[in-house]
Amino acid sequence: MLMKIIAMLLVLLPVAAMLSGMFPFNTLAAAEALIGDIDKDGDITVSDALGTLRAAAGLKQYSADEIPVYDVSGDREVGVDDALGLLRSAVGMADKNFGYAGVELSFAPNQDALGYKYTQQSIDNAIVSQGDTAKLARLMQRAAKGERINVVVLGGSITAGSSATETQNRYANRVTSWWKANFPQATFNLYNMGIGATGSMLGVHRLEDDVLKKKPDFLIVEFAVNDSDSDYEYYEGIIRRVLMNDPETAVIMLFMQDQSGWNTQATEIPIGNYYRLPMISYRDATNPLLKAGTIKWSDISPDNIHPNDVGHGMVASLINSYLDGVKAKCDRLSRVIPAFPAAPLHSTKYDNAKLWMGGTLEPTQLGAWNVDPNGGVFYHLKGAWTISRKGKAMKFKATFRELNVLYWRIMAENDPNAGKIKVSVDGGPAVELDALISSGGWGNYLAKEHIYDSDEPAEHEITFTYVGGNFTLSGLMLS
Repeated sequence: MLMKIIAMLLVLLPVAAMLSGMFPFNTLAAAEALIGDIDKDGDITVSDALGTLRAAAGLKQYSADEIPVYDVSGDREVGVDDALGLLRSAVGMADKNFGYAGVELSFAPNQDALGYKYTQQSIDNAIVSQGDTAKLARLMQRAAKGERINVVVLGGSITAGSSATETQNRYANRVTSWWKANFPQATFNLYNMGIGATGSMLGVHRLEDDVLKKKPDFLIVEFAVNDSDSDYEYYEGIIRRVLMNDPETAVIMLFMQDQSGWNTQATEIPIGNYYRLPMISYRDATNPLLKAGTIKWSDISPDNIHPNDVGHGMVASLINSYLDGVKAKCDRLSRVIPAFPAAPLHSTKYDNAKLWMGGTLEPTQLGAWNVDPNGGVFYHLKGAWTISRKGKAMKFKATFRELNVLYWRIMAENDPNAGKIKVSVDGGPAVELDALISSGGWGNYLAKEHIYDSDEPAEHEITFTYVGGNFTLSGLMLS
C-alpha cells in the first residue's frame, strides 16, 4: 500500500502545476498555523499533500518561516516525505493531528517555586533550552487518554535521593507526583536508577539494563556534578542510545551543582542543543539566590553537594514549572518528532556499550580468583570477582574498542588489608588498581578506571594479575 502511495505522488508530480488553479494554496504564516494544513481549510486533505509536493518540487515559493507548517517529517526541510506523510493522513493511514507551528510557550514559577523564593528571573535562568516539545506534547496526549507511562530517572547520588529524609521527598518522586496530579486518569511507574558516586561512564554502560529495558516514556538524566569535563562522549552516548531505542522518549537534561557552583553543564549543553532536548539548570536558578544571600547553602544541603528535602523540592519545582508551561498549550503544540541526527556530535563509540558484572561474563581462565554472582552489591548492582591470595591470573577474551573497569575502593577502617591488582590488554602496559582508601572519603564505593582505548573494535585478551591484599572486581565496561 505504501508503494502505491509513493507511485501516486510520482504520477501527480507532473500535473501538480496544473492543479494550482483547482486548490487554494494560500500563503502561510507559521505562527499558530496547523501543521500540514497548507490550504488553511482546517483539515488535512489531498489538497495539502499536493501543495507540499509543489513546494518540494520548486513549483511553489515559500519562506523559511513557513517550513514548520510543511515539515511533517521533522527534518526541518520541505520534501516529498512531507507530502507522503500528509497523503497518508488524508487517506486515513495516519493521524491527522500534527499540532501547530509557531506556538509560543511561557514559563512561570509555580506555587512551590515561589515558596522556595524562586522568581520569574529564576525560571528564565533555569530553562537553558525549552527544546523541541513535540515528544512531551505526545506524551501528555497519551497520559490524557489514561495510558500507562514509565518515568525513569538516571543519575548519581542526588537522583538516588541522598539526604532526602523520605522517598516521597526526592525530586524524582515529586516530579512523578506532578504527572499523577495533572493526569489522574493515567498510570505512572517510577524507576529510580540513580547510583551514588557514579557518572556517565557507568551510566552509558548500564543503560540497557537500567533504562532501555524499563521502556521509558519520560526520562531525566542528571550527571552534571558526577562527571568531569572530559566525560561528554559518555554523556552523549546515553542520549544517543535512548533516542535510537525510541525516538519518542521525552528526555529532560538536568544540571545540578556543588556548593561552589561547579558542574559540567558547559560540556553537556551542546549535546542537548544538538538533539533538541529540554535542559533545566538548578545551578543557574539557585546560584544567584545564594550569591544574593536570599537563601543559604545550609538551607538546601547538609554537605557540599546533596540537596536536602528543601533542595529536592526546589529541583522538582523547576522541572514542574517547565512542565506546567508545556501542558498549558499542549493541545496546540507540534507533535512532529524531530529527525534523529544521522551523525553524532562527538562519537558513536558507546552505541553498544555494555556492563558485565561478576558472573555474567565467563573468563577463559579464572586462575586464583573466585566468582560471586551475588556479591559486591552496590545499590541494585551485584556480582563480583574476588581474590585474596597469590595464584594464576584471571583472563577474558572479548571484542571492544574501549575497556573500563569497576572495582571496590575500601576505607581503611573497614578493611586495612584492601589490596592491589594489575590489569593489562594483550600483554601491553599494566594499569595498577589500588582498593585502599587510606584516609578521607565518603565511604566504600565503586570506582571506575579507564584501561584501554582504540579507534577500531577488535578481539583482545584482558589479564587481571594479583599484587596483594583483598581485592573485589565488580565489572567490565566494554564499548
